[in-house]
Amino acid sequence: MPRYFFHLGMGDRTLWDAIGRDLPDPRTTLSSRMGATRWQDAFSAHTPAPGQILVVTNEDAHVVFVSANGVPKPTFHKPHEALSH
Repeated sequence: MPRYFFHLGMGDRTLWDAIGRDLPDPRTTLSSRMGATRWQDAFSAHTPAPGQILVVTNEDAHVVFVSANGVPKPTFHKPHEALSH
């Protein structure tokens, strides 16, 4: 199962998640109840407060999700598109 990291940005500081969490691939499992529940639990533990940004990356440091000010705005990237900007 892939490992994802939940990094929290606050202004010019970032709290880096060095441990991560094993979760199913969101592109293939969010339609299943178990997959969606595991992701929901992960986001509940990492909900950003107003003024904070949550950035979820995979093991290759590709951004798979960004949430700002506690309002999730899913942004899924193909591996070759992630972090290329």
